[in-house]
Amino acid sequence: MAQYPMSPRHSRRLLTVIKNLKSQQQGFATNFILGYAAAAASALSFTNPFLKQLDECDTNGESEENINPEANGPWERKRQKKLKAVVREAQEKFSNPSSDALSIARALQIFELSENPMEFCRANSLHLKTMEEMSKLRKQLLRLIFHHSKFCEEFAWNSGDFDDVEQAWRNEPSKKVLQLIEEELLGQGICAGWADRVARRIHTYSKSSED
Repeated sequence: MAQYPMSPRHSRRLLTVIKNLKSQQQGFATNFILGYAAAAASALSFTNPFLKQLDECDTNGESEENINPEANGPWERKRQKKLKAVVREAQEKFSNPSSDALSIARALQIFELSENPMEFCRANSLHLKTMEEMSKLRKQLLRLIFHHSKFCEEFAWNSGDFDDVEQAWRNEPSKKVLQLIEEELLGQGICAGWADRVARRIHTYSKSSED
């Protein structure tokens, strides 16, 4: 875990997915899932790249009130509400109800395949620099996986090489919904990284609510 340039939580998450994939029977796209796991680990190592409003990246860190004296007026509030609705609609295409990390990983996949990353981020209200750094880390993690495979048999990847994983990751742009087994494997990694924060919801019903 210490060999990876990120939080131990994220390293644990990635190594758990690798170990679990090795123990599974063949029959699904293991290289693609590994690519997704690296993307999710990279996504969780940065702040959320999804902007809350279209013009958020143009304020240079200043608050809207300092830039526009009428920012609290009814017209401005109506404009911001409309912009946020546009943002939500643009980002909905990446949404995965089970995990924010998988939603960001999906956005990262399409970002890397886009012909114009800057325009892609502008159209989908994503922070360009964050996406660029996330993409660099994703590739770095994959290289480290194969580098460490030479020294650690337990986590050695034997279903392909770096190019095989990259090809699988880039050849699935139309795959919007992960299969259940794929989501479960990735979810197991996420839970392993946050093992101390796993909880189970218990439904309780008061006597008055049953009447």
